[in-house]
Amino acid sequence: MLAEGMSETIIQPGITSLYLSSQKMMTEKTSLLQAFLEQEWPEWRDDDFARARFKAFTGQKQDWEERINFWRDAIVKVARHLDLLIIDTKEVQQKWFVRDGVVPMGLKLVLLEMQKSGELETVDQILENRPSTTLEKLSSLLRRTLGWAGFIGPSDEYMETEAQIEERLVVRSILQERAAYLIKSLAENNFSSVCIATLSKIKKLCGGAENAELTIGYLLLHNKAKYLAVNSDDHIEGFKLSLNGKDVSAVSENDRHFLQLQWTLELLQIRLNTLDLKVETTRTELIKVAKAGARHDALRRLRNMKLLQVSRDQCAGFMDKIEQVLGVIADAETSKKVTEAIQVGAAAIKENHVSLDDVHSCLDELDEAITVQREIEDTIGATHLSKLDEDDSLFEEELATLEKELQEQEITSLPEAPKAQEGVKVSSVKKSDSEFSEADQTLEKEFAKMALELA
Repeated sequence: MLAEGMSETIIQPGITSLYLSSQKMMTEKTSLLQAFLEQEWPEWRDDDFARARFKAFTGQKQDWEERINFWRDAIVKVARHLDLLIIDTKEVQQKWFVRDGVVPMGLKLVLLEMQKSGELETVDQILENRPSTTLEKLSSLLRRTLGWAGFIGPSDEYMETEAQIEERLVVRSILQERAAYLIKSLAENNFSSVCIATLSKIKKLCGGAENAELTIGYLLLHNKAKYLAVNSDDHIEGFKLSLNGKDVSAVSENDRHFLQLQWTLELLQIRLNTLDLKVETTRTELIKVAKAGARHDALRRLRNMKLLQVSRDQCAGFMDKIEQVLGVIADAETSKKVTEAIQVGAAAIKENHVSLDDVHSCLDELDEAITVQREIEDTIGATHLSKLDEDDSLFEEELATLEKELQEQEITSLPEAPKAQEGVKVSSVKKSDSEFSEADQTLEKEFAKMALELA
């Protein structure tokens, strides 16, 4: 029986299982977070610790400076542990630091202090590359002035706790780490001081569109990236990024051409992966049909697989050509850098009045140092080789054992000779189309080989 005024709600089985599954995931997430808190702060379960940290912020600001710094550090550490770039301020206040059903008092004030100091920023501030608006600054200044004059509230801290806070805020330190990781990932396969990357590649490295937008927004704000676009039918987008920490140079027409080549290479890679998957699928179907004895279907699938392999090889050839062009461009940039370095060195020699004899003397000393280093490396390598020579007898015994095992496996796994059916010959299949006679003969030979393998 239900109480008066209450209506009975019927929950479908599918919705119930989904709800229970989500509740289980939330419980597991909470337990893992509690384990992290106890590991990070061993005194987390201590009652004295809870009373000291969980109480409200009262009195003068200098009285709770140490406590607010503790919660600043805790918020950043938990966000990093959860791999979050954007934090939900409601979850921070109500779920992150729950202890025996009790949440810390004053976390909203901590979040406001972090936002005021720039440790937390709104998504709009990052994406629009702007600081706090003039209206926000004037509002904060007016609130403080009225508080000092005694017209508003008992204290500034009280007014700050009554202020509204954004629901989603970006952790600036984690954003800086994500930007550094992006630059490091791009620099691993790039020996230049500048890199041009497509938008899709940056999204993949950043783990999503929103994370990529925020990371690029941060780099744009600090002049470490420039936006690139090719106004073609495909509307190619990308960025020019500095890899050496310096401000990135202006975008040129060559940068746009390079971006288009990169985009084409990525598109061909996607097509190559698709063709590889289709070839593998067709081969699996071919083996299944051949085992079933459906000869006509097997020949059709074999012909289709050959066409796919031809397309795959053409795609790989196009990729090789584009990579060669990109390599030539990279070599040209390297040659340009070397030429500039030589010019700088020549100018430095002239300015410091260094003679050619001094230059040759420095080069001779460098050659001697390189020679000594190589001799040391050769000596170390020879030592290792001598130790390996001593163990050759052990290697030979192990190799002989392995060869014997392989021979036994070959003997036991040899297939029986296929038995030809009466009145049927593999070479007696009639061709339906004379234009494909040579191709069909090739397919017949391959099918015959496959029949021997599958028999």
